[in-house]
Amino acid sequence: MLGYNVVDKGPGPATPDAFYALAGCETPTVINRRGCSDLMSIYSHLSLEGWTTAYQSSWDDVQRDYPATAPLNLGAMGYVGRVSAFLTSKLQEEAYYSEGL
Repeated sequence: MLGYNVVDKGPGPATPDAFYALAGCETPTVINRRGCSDLMSIYSHLSLEGWTTAYQSSWDDVQRDYPATAPLNLGAMGYVGRVSAFLTSKLQEEAYYSEGL
């Protein structure tokens, strides 16, 4: 990628896992035991499409707890994402015409 020799370490199931991986935690996808310590070695250096504002409390925790190795938010990739429920038009119509609505 971009002329660099990279090793794919993911994907992780959620954005906070990337926060902990970038900070150097050994088991970033294990929620109750992330494997973070004072002697962390960083093997993950890049995460694409991290929803930092959607997981603000997790981001803040990593920034506070691991300031020496906490990841940096380098900005947007050029698009804005939104989180919401998606309902197909068919489902919307069924709900609209169903009894009791």
